[in-house]
Amino acid sequence: MVLVNIIIPVYNEADRLPKTLKAFSNYFEAHPTYSYHLKKNTHYILKVIFVLDGCTDQSEKIIKEFLKQENISGSCLVLKKNQGKGFALRQGVLKSAEADYYYLADADLSAKWDVLPHFLELTKTNKYDAVIASRAAAGAKVQTKLVKKIAGRISARIINLILGIKVNDTQCGYKLINRQVKDKIFSNLTIDRWGFDFELLYLMRKAGLTIKEQGITWQHIPESNVSPWSYWQTFWELMQVRRGRRKK
Repeated sequence: MVLVNIIIPVYNEADRLPKTLKAFSNYFEAHPTYSYHLKKNTHYILKVIFVLDGCTDQSEKIIKEFLKQENISGSCLVLKKNQGKGFALRQGVLKSAEADYYYLADADLSAKWDVLPHFLELTKTNKYDAVIASRAAAGAKVQTKLVKKIAGRISARIINLILGIKVNDTQCGYKLINRQVKDKIFSNLTIDRWGFDFELLYLMRKAGLTIKEQGITWQHIPESNVSPWSYWQTFWELMQVRRGRRKK
């Protein structure tokens, strides 16, 4: 039996959550190898941990009602103050029950739930420490504006130039990591917001852990919580990780 914790940061996602939650139950109900039900034994046991990052809407109510209605093994970790995606993911991984794998996902369904089984199969076959979704790797199918594609490629080049991660897309929010990554890396993470992703991958490379970048089907979802200020903040976080790299 393989235990998989699914960690989803949530910041005022009440409008998106019903669709995301229903897609979750529909997909895994059709795939009996994976169970999200309480007290049901199968090969993969899924538990969903929603980290509410200072939400001021009805996100918590929607999640709790759905978990109860669908008999889903899951919980809400409520942070009273908004502290950022990185902080939420870090808390979700560190404070959740011990698992064999941790799947970091977004609440907006930019990627479908079939990504998780595919990533689990890759780790099982090749024993990777992490499989990360990529909008720039071979096989990726991306639906978004051309300007966003170009901006993403430029950002990736800058990140790789400064940190030497050698990953085509550090910022895609879907990542599967094993327990070793959690134990070795997560207590050392310091970036609380969007720079979480490249700090995680940088520390993994430094620790000699294996990363598989996998192209996925990805669709841009409008009404993102990413503001123009977030890009400047992320650049500042990149400089923070770079300074840490120079010191060591």
